[in-house]
Amino acid sequence: MSLRSVLVDAPWTPGLPGLVNVLHSPVTGAPFADIQDAIDYVNALTDKGRVYVPSGTYADDTLPAFTGINVPRGVSVIGDGDECTTLDMTGQDPDLDCVTLSGKRATVANLAIRGQAVAGDGAGVRITPAALLQNPTLDTVRIYLTPSWGIAVDDGFDVVRPTFYNSRVESVQSNGAIYLGKDTYMATVRDCNLTPYAATDAVVWIDGAQMTLLDACTIEPVSDVPGVKITPSTSYPRRTNVRNCWFEFHAATAASWMFEFEGVGQVPGLSVSGCKLVRTQTDVPLRVWRSRLTGGIASGVMFEQNTYEERRTGAAPTDDFKFSGSGQDALQLVGDGRIFNIADASYRQLSVDGSLLLSFQRIGDAGRFDLPDYSTVNLPSDARNGELAYNTTTDRVNAKTLGGWGIAGFNP
Repeated sequence: MSLRSVLVDAPWTPGLPGLVNVLHSPVTGAPFADIQDAIDYVNALTDKGRVYVPSGTYADDTLPAFTGINVPRGVSVIGDGDECTTLDMTGQDPDLDCVTLSGKRATVANLAIRGQAVAGDGAGVRITPAALLQNPTLDTVRIYLTPSWGIAVDDGFDVVRPTFYNSRVESVQSNGAIYLGKDTYMATVRDCNLTPYAATDAVVWIDGAQMTLLDACTIEPVSDVPGVKITPSTSYPRRTNVRNCWFEFHAATAASWMFEFEGVGQVPGLSVSGCKLVRTQTDVPLRVWRSRLTGGIASGVMFEQNTYEERRTGAAPTDDFKFSGSGQDALQLVGDGRIFNIADASYRQLSVDGSLLLSFQRIGDAGRFDLPDYSTVNLPSDARNGELAYNTTTDRVNAKTLGGWGIAGFNP
């Protein structure tokens, strides 16, 4: 017998404690007045279990009503799928959170959460620890039109191993898709689609969180914000790992970076591997990573076996990787990931104050190192010392030094 047949087709029985359908109160046989009432009923049972929310849209004027829920320890709220069951906060106070996870192993799965569609302080899902909170989970949840963060993990007490799996965060009205506060440890975001079109802070903000993993996700901002912003940790530094993700940026200006470090203090470090990073505009450069820290990086930054793509034409070179703070440690670019441009001009520039390791097997779409080309009269006067370019007039590689442009290896 399937879980659905147990919950929907068969009446509740004492032999199946904790399996409660919001449309069938075990006490009255009628629908609960509010989805929270069903959650409270399950929470009071000795053997906590699952609250089933069948297909349909639940709002403040439905039976049962939905006006926001708090999911406590050991309770799961499960729908019929993120295209079938919708918890709808339309018209309600935009400072209210749609869903709160407040206890160990609190879970929401297989449903959609629609926010108030106006900016405010309310999150789609907020994880608020009153004590040590372990293993809160979102599984196959669509979160959209929320007033602020799609998912927010607050500070206060340790939140350990929060997991967000196979979920979508779309069209937030401010902030971004996911916020992980400084007391968050070992968060996993896997197989998620993060497209917060009106984000104002970042798609993902790792605000001192430790040992975060982003795996097989799509990160696609339209507004001019970083894809992943990392700010310093106040505890034991452990790096963020990003692997097998797709980053696609559509912002119309060049201000946003796919990864950005900023703040006062030390960031644990970053490892990015097996990712595809794409900037779609023809007039905007790809900007991969920037550091604006004042405290340095604890364990360095590594980009390994990634693929980079930009589509600009004729733009002046800009920095795609940049240290602009002080006290920085090593940046490593390692592997056979291809750096290339599918338009008619290729630019790639690197600005580093700290140490740098380059270990590419291939650079350029055809396995070659691809320098920008200029005629003698068009060699850029604002180039930094140490830049290289191919001189189409003299058929030579030129280098910029204190004396100006000249054949690489010689001072002009």
